[in-house]
Amino acid sequence: MKLYKICNICILLILSGNSALFSQVSYNSSALYGLRKLTTTYNGNAIQVRRACDNATTDIGFTSSGTLDTIALKNFVVGPSPLNIITPAAEGAYSLRKLRCEYVGFAIRVRRSSDGSTSDIGFTTNGDLDTVSLKVFVGSGSGFVIIWYDQSGNGRNATQATQALQPRIVNAGVIEKNSSNRPSIFFNGTYLKNAFFLTTQPVSTSCVWRARGLVSPGGELFGWGNNSGTGRRLGVWFQFISGSTGRYGVENQLAGTVGSNVLSTNTWYIATQVLPGANLPALSQWINGSAQPTVNLGTATPLNITAGEFAIGTIPTANVQGHNGDIQEVIYFNAQLTATERQYLEYSQSVYYGIGGPGIPSTLPANTPDAFISAWYDQSGNGIHLTQTGGISRQPRILSSGNIIKLNGATGWPAIQGTSADQTNLTGIFSPAYTGTALTVHSVVRVDENSNANRRIWSLGNTALNSTDFNSPNFANIHQLGNNRFRFERIFTGPGRPFTVGAPMVLSGRFTGANRQMFQNGTASGIRADANTFNFTSIRLLQSINPAGEVTQAFTGKMAEFSMFYSALNTTRRRLIESNEGAFHGITTTGSKYTPPTPATYIYYVNGVGRESATDSVAATRESSGMGFIINNGAGDFLKDNGDYLTCGINAPIAPSTSTSDLPPTVIQRWFNDWYLNKTDIGSNNGMVTVYFDYSDYGVSALPGVAANYVLLSRTSPSGTFSIVPGTTPIINGDQVRFAVDASNLISNSYYTIGTLDPVSSPLPIVLSGFSAICKADATHLYWSTASETNNRYFTIEKSVDAITFKAIGQVDGAGNSQQTRNYSFIDQNQVEGTTYYRLKQTDFDGKFKYSKSIAVTCGKSSIQNFTVYPNPATSIVTIELPGNNTKSTNFEIINAQGQVIYAGIIVNRVVLQIDKFVSGVYLVKVGTGENVLIKKFIKK
Repeated sequence: MKLYKICNICILLILSGNSALFSQVSYNSSALYGLRKLTTTYNGNAIQVRRACDNATTDIGFTSSGTLDTIALKNFVVGPSPLNIITPAAEGAYSLRKLRCEYVGFAIRVRRSSDGSTSDIGFTTNGDLDTVSLKVFVGSGSGFVIIWYDQSGNGRNATQATQALQPRIVNAGVIEKNSSNRPSIFFNGTYLKNAFFLTTQPVSTSCVWRARGLVSPGGELFGWGNNSGTGRRLGVWFQFISGSTGRYGVENQLAGTVGSNVLSTNTWYIATQVLPGANLPALSQWINGSAQPTVNLGTATPLNITAGEFAIGTIPTANVQGHNGDIQEVIYFNAQLTATERQYLEYSQSVYYGIGGPGIPSTLPANTPDAFISAWYDQSGNGIHLTQTGGISRQPRILSSGNIIKLNGATGWPAIQGTSADQTNLTGIFSPAYTGTALTVHSVVRVDENSNANRRIWSLGNTALNSTDFNSPNFANIHQLGNNRFRFERIFTGPGRPFTVGAPMVLSGRFTGANRQMFQNGTASGIRADANTFNFTSIRLLQSINPAGEVTQAFTGKMAEFSMFYSALNTTRRRLIESNEGAFHGITTTGSKYTPPTPATYIYYVNGVGRESATDSVAATRESSGMGFIINNGAGDFLKDNGDYLTCGINAPIAPSTSTSDLPPTVIQRWFNDWYLNKTDIGSNNGMVTVYFDYSDYGVSALPGVAANYVLLSRTSPSGTFSIVPGTTPIINGDQVRFAVDASNLISNSYYTIGTLDPVSSPLPIVLSGFSAICKADATHLYWSTASETNNRYFTIEKSVDAITFKAIGQVDGAGNSQQTRNYSFIDQNQVEGTTYYRLKQTDFDGKFKYSKSIAVTCGKSSIQNFTVYPNPATSIVTIELPGNNTKSTNFEIINAQGQVIYAGIIVNRVVLQIDKFVSGVYLVKVGTGENVLIKKFIKK
């Protein structure tokens, strides 16, 4: 998120992900893996996930607060292939997505208007309708569906041989779609039908649809009957009709309400109905997951269709008009769905089609699939990504039966699950190899088995680790076997080894170049002499380096974080890292310097400063969540005694914003978030501290105003009125507001934030809502917001296909002067298939202007996937890598800061470039050509 102070106006814009709210303790790591965001410089994803159903993979990133995006994870794994999860077998299933993993057929057969030719259209590897093949086949004309294939396995394909009655899927070269860019089939007096036999109740039905126009009588969606052409069809109004003639359906008048819902045109709905067991007259129904009044059928006549037809779109007759609108999915069961199954199906449809419906149910069906980690991405910038190359059966688990694996059982934060039986592990390769004498590792793990075997939690090396163990009396073993093998394992029996099964732990290991030592939850083992030199080429988590040679060494347990440093971190920094990990994961560590006010509150991005000795200290925070500390080295400064610490943590962050509540007189605004402070002052002699508030670390980009108007605020509880901290001297340093204050005025276990006496001359530029772009049907919608405006005349919307050359496409008037949150929008009717870049140019009444940062949006089907550039920053080599198993060659270019192309080439999967002769600075990597390009930057050191 970024905010821009434009000339003499404070415009508050969201311009990118909230990428600055992380702990400062992981900077300069050599390899860094976490299921939360751990460093401010990392803008990639957390993990790549494989779902067990069809082995499809996707990258999962982070929420705005830096935690794993578990909603996206569940939506990818749990949402698709509903017929694999619901227990009753469908009688008929028609959809423009894949409904079962095992289904290998097509979705639809299409006739094109240009010459009457037909073609079957299938699915992509992720189960979406293959719209690329559809558009190529149809061309600039229109396309009509002549077969909608049944995915139930019963072979009940819905067909239409008469051209005039075939529903449309492509209109003059444009695919029919909903607002979420999902394809749909348009019915307007047209229909598809099959032969159908249904003799018993119960019956459950589900449909995703919208009406484009009101029709009367009965513009109905689908249904069946044994008196062809006259039986009522299941429709929208949900007025059920059934009788001895064997008709099953609902008359649709599209007038009035359905329960609490007013049905309207051009609104997408998920409709579900359940007709219970035989001779029961009551019909239950739901719209978008919301229960509607039960319909009494008036008779208890059982459903008995012995021969007849099933129609989608319905057969128009004198009594029934065809549906005037779109249908994306129709499923029916000769069974009564349970509440769990119905809620899951509605969730699945809501997520996939982008319809406002129910979220993930609290209870999932028993058949909900698992998901596994196929890659754990390195957040250090060194590109040591962990993967599993020994087969998918050896990938660690992240979801079990649709439920997130948790570090602390059913509670806590996500973790990956390793098992010794499956020999699960993840491996990364160093390039170049690490040769040195010092090393530090940190991990957050949990042991899930009590075994006499040696279980390798992590190992480093370039040859197979053998079975020789040190007979150490300490509670765990760190092994360095020769010059090039290093592992950490646990022998679960014997004295002095108090690992507790089922208890999360913070485990650390440190080599100084002269000795080695291990720490469990901050408690140190004995020190063992070791002066060997490392020569590592690979890292493996959850197992030893060579699984073929040591098939019994895999670890059964969970891991949430792992970090490695090519240095022996001092004790102060180790305590800060352990305090950060312990606070976030709810683990008590010996010597922790931060205790949250209550469990699970103010546990994010804990950072701080401290001193263990005159030669072992951390005197400044580097990457804060917005608030940090700087201690000078004078005799009157705070860190004068061994054991002095200042730490702080933030509560679950929201999009940065300002507040006018709980303020003392004269203070007009404050940052919404506050930071909980812990102070450890061994000699109770205080000393000077600089408390700073960093705009960019908090998620905004702007320079502060007049220093004298900023104040440091504190309160002793998480609610109530703030007070101005006395004795402060504010100064401006870059994008930071700094307060020099004696630590005697900083009260431990209190809450701190920044305020302003004058939001105009000394603004707190905070992102409130967003500058974002959303792909809708053949148009791109832009949205942005401001929190306050001064002298704002208008915004110019500019567009680019390469992120370099922008062109103005529209203008929106500003509010002039405002202290209220204001929302803006703009529609780009000329949508480009692929990636497009947008930026805002804000102009004052005096003609001064400034640009926002650009944002990117990808609409339609782009042939260029996301790519990575690593390491970043780079020194001598840089790697450009496309994800997955790409087989198509693509152009790429390296562009310098002057806009000159200094290198051009072709990439298929990966290219490694020698850049030692490049001058230091920022470079752009451009992959693709024309309108179908993606651009990323890297820094040459």
